[in-house]
Amino acid sequence: MIICDRILDRLSSIDVFPRFNAQTGDNPITDYQGAARVTVDAQGKLLIDGVPLGDALNQYATPLFDQIGRTVHRLYFGTLLLLALVGIVLTARAWREGSLLWFVQICMTLVYIIFVPATRYRVPTDPMLFLFSAYTLVAAWGYWQARRLRRFYSC
Repeated sequence: MIICDRILDRLSSIDVFPRFNAQTGDNPITDYQGAARVTVDAQGKLLIDGVPLGDALNQYATPLFDQIGRTVHRLYFGTLLLLALVGIVLTARAWREGSLLWFVQICMTLVYIIFVPATRYRVPTDPMLFLFSAYTLVAAWGYWQARRLRRFYSC
């Protein structure tokens, strides 16, 4: 039971899941010691209270990070992830050459999904995903060049 409580405490930590940071209307907020705090301004917006000035936690609520940064991240990583998934499918015929990359990626994904599904634990395996993305781009370039050559020689 104690282990489950520790896991749940960790999963709800503001340090592990920035997407679970306090939003307007959320209740309650806990400070660094775990004491619940509820602070609202004159408009009724929830304030993060008890966090020292200059703490990186304060940056999550800024429009630059919260709106623009997350949108940019979704666009670039989403595109690379889709290209990587296509690359994994394209490398299926050459499974012996790609199986080590697949194995490491699958194992790391399972580990961080089961224990702590946070972005910072996914980051070490991103270069492997980028290899699959690059494979997709190279394959698409080769396909386009072959098509262009066929069209050129068929005239």
